[in-house]
Amino acid sequence: MVPLHLEVALNGQDFTDSQVEFSYYQEPRIQRIYPTLGSILGGTTVTVEALGFHDPCIGCEERQDCDTCGLLVRCKFQAFTRIEYTQGACIKTSSGACDRTRIKCVSPNSSILRGNVVSLYPFYLAISVTVNNQQYFPINLAADNEPYNVYDFQCTESRTIGCAFFYKFYELPIPFSVYLTAIGGNGGGFLTVTGAKFLNENELRCQYGTVLTPQACTSGVTGDLMQVRTPGQCEGAQLESPILISPSTVICGTSSLTSFGLVTQTSVGISFNGGFDEFDTSWILDGASVKKVDAVQAYWVTKIEPSLGFMAGGTRVSVTGVNLEAMSIGGDNTNMQCQFDGRIVVPDPQQTPDPVDFLGGKIECTSPPSTGTTGKKNVIFGICLIGDECVYTGMVHQAETVQVLVPEANHFTKPINFFYYQAPVLTSLTPSLGPLSGSTFITVKGIGFFSSPVLACKFSLAYYSIASTLVFSTEYVCKSPPMQAGWYHVDLSLNGQQFSAGCGTTGRCPFHAYFEPEITQVVPQAGINTGEWLVILTV
Repeated sequence: MVPLHLEVALNGQDFTDSQVEFSYYQEPRIQRIYPTLGSILGGTTVTVEALGFHDPCIGCEERQDCDTCGLLVRCKFQAFTRIEYTQGACIKTSSGACDRTRIKCVSPNSSILRGNVVSLYPFYLAISVTVNNQQYFPINLAADNEPYNVYDFQCTESRTIGCAFFYKFYELPIPFSVYLTAIGGNGGGFLTVTGAKFLNENELRCQYGTVLTPQACTSGVTGDLMQVRTPGQCEGAQLESPILISPSTVICGTSSLTSFGLVTQTSVGISFNGGFDEFDTSWILDGASVKKVDAVQAYWVTKIEPSLGFMAGGTRVSVTGVNLEAMSIGGDNTNMQCQFDGRIVVPDPQQTPDPVDFLGGKIECTSPPSTGTTGKKNVIFGICLIGDECVYTGMVHQAETVQVLVPEANHFTKPINFFYYQAPVLTSLTPSLGPLSGSTFITVKGIGFFSSPVLACKFSLAYYSIASTLVFSTEYVCKSPPMQAGWYHVDLSLNGQQFSAGCGTTGRCPFHAYFEPEITQVVPQAGINTGEWLVILTV
């Protein structure tokens, strides 16, 4: 920017003594706009990026208009001879100064720009901006320094010189309904949204509350109401990206709702530009034509007990969560499923206990055998409440015609862990007897030991240790509880349910609880301190 002093002469020779500063600035080079499309109702915030925007707030102190910077920033939306202007603004940095690389504009209502054209298809116009309320950029040197119009060459990829920055207006999509109506709150599954006027845009996204899914594609879409022609043409899609099936159907990936806390319901919408302005997302509405805030139920798991079990399976896991009755008021377990490391457990009323049941506000699941047979394995555990729809079967890319099972796309909750371990084996107890009053510290040796918050030694069917501590991976110390006199079989549990194999070939680790003896006489009652005296005790 080059500043100079400006003076005025009314007669062509006598210039004023007073001077004001005027600055020449280099033509800004527009790089891109985003988003590149918005609803015909307007209201979309469009950011224009450039190299070398002049700061319109310079001199605002003298003008006393720093709040508006003189209203010098304006945006021009032009389609042939039809033009709409909107007020723009510089984007402020953290220091409060104008960012010289970014200007924001708000798109107008498109009724004037559209003219008398009646069509559901989107239409284009050219955007230009000014920071002095006079000269608009990008400027077309071949058109008397006027801004580019909609019929000029479109800017694509790295080409930003000698071209127009196109902006697309589209008809508002109308989502009618969503299926399924319950999802795991952690995301990772698919829903089907039906409606009308769904566009095939790279920035097509589904929205849950304020959470947007990844965009449909990074490149390759048609930009209209049609699918791409061949699978793979839509590039850059992620697992949770939406899939356009037709102008009336979109398959929506579900995203994690954890940013809201453990919410039990959410709204569902469709967006073509990823924006957050009033008309950038079209929502499923309720009977009063208001955004339906409970379009989909969400359920969560907060805790499982125990969180570990034998590799052979058979652990009864109690699941605590939120909204576990979302699809089964009263606790009907018909559609409840549990998943351990991808292995799904379903209800079976012919078994006792039922592998998946609902009791006392909690889901109970019986763990299946692990896919491993030795050592330890930490796996993902989850529950799902929608039966056969828990795992997605359908198309995974645009233009595909075959529906496939996609195990990784599912509505099971995440990311609670369940720990599989091989059953520990005991080899010895030291000591193997103690008074029935308890408090004997018993060293238990064996293999397959590890730290567990619910570690306990069991004495036959009646008693559990009152304290247990891991010393080494081959050694625990258990403190015996008070018990009746007699012989007991000692087992070790790391999850409070399943117990270790016993000692040696007998499979039993015997421990004897005895009456504490009462000494009535000792002979002799004294001896020299060199020791080696024979002392006889009477009990």
